[in-house]
Amino acid sequence: MLSTLGRMPGTWLLSIQGAKVRDAQYRDMLLYLLVAAVAVAVAHIYRERVYQWMHRRNKAETPGRGDV
Repeated sequence: MLSTLGRMPGTWLLSIQGAKVRDAQYRDMLLYLLVAAVAVAVAHIYRERVYQWMHRRNKAETPGRGDV
């Protein structure tokens, strides 16, 4: 379920881009392509922070051996 939710924004964006190409609205398609490129660039720039945050969060939620 989580992977489905994670894929939805990308699938939605690709569907919109395909519809814009089909309708020959190339300027709009390039705008959506730019939005996708910016999102990828931001994710790439902040990936270490996200990994560290996920690691800290996972550690906080995992009970220690004495807590079981």
